[in-house]
Amino acid sequence: MTSTELRDAITLGVMAFVVLPLMPDRALGPYGALNPHRIWLAVVAFTAISWFGYLAVRAVGPRRGSVVAGFAGGFVSATATTATMARRCHDGERLSVMVSAALLASVATFLQLIGVLAVVDGALAGQLLPACILGAVVLVGLGLFGLRAYREPEPLEGIAVPALASAPDDHARRSAPTHPFSLRAAFLFAAVLTIASLVGEWAAALVGDGGAVLVAGLTGLADAHAGALAAASMSVAGDLPASTTALAVGAAVFGNMVVKVVVSFVVGGRRFGARFAAAVVPATAVFVLCAALSG
Repeated sequence: MTSTELRDAITLGVMAFVVLPLMPDRALGPYGALNPHRIWLAVVAFTAISWFGYLAVRAVGPRRGSVVAGFAGGFVSATATTATMARRCHDGERLSVMVSAALLASVATFLQLIGVLAVVDGALAGQLLPACILGAVVLVGLGLFGLRAYREPEPLEGIAVPALASAPDDHARRSAPTHPFSLRAAFLFAAVLTIASLVGEWAAALVGDGGAVLVAGLTGLADAHAGALAAASMSVAGDLPASTTALAVGAAVFGNMVVKVVVSFVVGGRRFGARFAAAVVPATAVFVLCAALSG
């Protein structure tokens, strides 16, 4: 274990075993929307899952390639990982491999979603587990199909693919997360979750349950997990029925999907964006449909 990994492990331990017990476990703030203990517990869960994702890619090593790096990067930020793979593709690397790596980052999103929801609302996590599994299966299936269907190097947007001997390992090493997590990302997640909880309660009080669904979708533009957890917190507090909560989680995932598709086109170009969207849009649609039916 490197000094950086040891420091991050200690930081995670402090977050979980020192800070968390100090957080008041009661409703605070306007509309009773904020439960500091529950919010920080979600942050700890999010950070811990990122940590274990990092350990997973460390276990298999960067030589396993870009697809493993994409999967591990998804536990840190699926949107950022999608942008990284899109940029590498635009720079001339194989289209099918980079798209598959980006899709696996979104698979990590589904897995992490279930993990963090289980901490806040176990019943909701169980309710949405089939939807997450089906969404992930669609992504993996279409990603594998893309790898099998396009075996030859594919230049993108007129850029020739360079002949590189060790570049795949080097690029995979650069794409893999170098930090288990960052405090900045953890605090940003906490801030987004706090704001989403406040605005969600306000919107629900103002215009009904549909307002909470809308806020979850808008929050998903920044972070799918924060939008989903804000809805789950409202459900646990008894402010949102189970059926509406499932719709809100679906809206958060849908909003995040829109951002990733836009990023894939803007950074990776038309071919990367089209291939990525052709897989992630159906997978998200399956998830949202199953989530809606589960309620």
